[in-house]
Amino acid sequence: MPERTTTQELIFYLVIAAAMTLVITASLVALDAFDFIYEYTRSHEDMELDELILGIAAALFSLVAVGMFKSVNDLRRYREAVEARRKLEKELEHRQRLSALGTLLGGMAHSLNNYLLPIEMLCGLTRDGLDTKLHERERQHLGKVLEATKGAKSVVAEALTFARADASGEQVDLNTALRHALVLVDAMLPPTANVSKAVEPGLGVVDLSLQQVQTIMLLLVQNALDAADDEVSIEIRAERDPKGAIIKITDDGPGIPLDIMPRIFEPFFTTKPQGEGTGLGLSTVYGHVNGAGGNLRAENVATGGARFILWLPSNPSPAKGS
Repeated sequence: MPERTTTQELIFYLVIAAAMTLVITASLVALDAFDFIYEYTRSHEDMELDELILGIAAALFSLVAVGMFKSVNDLRRYREAVEARRKLEKELEHRQRLSALGTLLGGMAHSLNNYLLPIEMLCGLTRDGLDTKLHERERQHLGKVLEATKGAKSVVAEALTFARADASGEQVDLNTALRHALVLVDAMLPPTANVSKAVEPGLGVVDLSLQQVQTIMLLLVQNALDAADDEVSIEIRAERDPKGAIIKITDDGPGIPLDIMPRIFEPFFTTKPQGEGTGLGLSTVYGHVNGAGGNLRAENVATGGARFILWLPSNPSPAKGS
């Protein structure tokens, strides 16, 4: 059953009040109550009972009106509180699911590393031990195995980044890191893409390395490029917050389907065709941001497109070693 809006609730209560008024009025008419009141007031005109009755009626009507408005307001506040509680419970459930995935992923990544390391070492030793003239073909094959092994190790490293979700132990001035990161962003954008940037000064120091900030920005911008065509417009804004810094990356692409919104930060989740993506881009960003004590969320823009909003706690003191 769909929920009624506050206006509908007010109309509902007014209809109930009108119905009750009609019922009470009909009952009083049936009992000749008005004739009795009329005769009584005419015989006691010096007591000004007409004014008294009108005053009592007005007071009762005011009380009923105030009561209805208060009931509607209380109902609205109750629904807002219930909705806020649902959102918090949903966010907590999502974080718990990601935490469980991270724990599982961490164990799998460590096990895979244990298998990949001897493959890489033995392939390298075997290739180096073969004669370059007599076994060139075999050396090339082993070289391809080594390249595939390094690629697999790279995927495992990204998975571990999500699984660990802890601070890097480094600190960097966010303005400095963003300045370096945006240079790389400009280099990766196609000529037809349009990007606008606005970075406030004094964003502070965050618990991330320069490389992590660069990775975050590059992955989020690449995600925007993947979701839209080459003529996408991207807006990057970084602003101060009372307790940290907020970075917003907005694109004018198709937006994020609501049915996959809860899953976009899960590792290995991707909407790309098989073989075209690992599904670790956004989960890597989530791991970096969460490890720095921040949070990351996504939303659709009313005018079209998607927006990623990340908040990072920052310290106004200079970075270590600066």
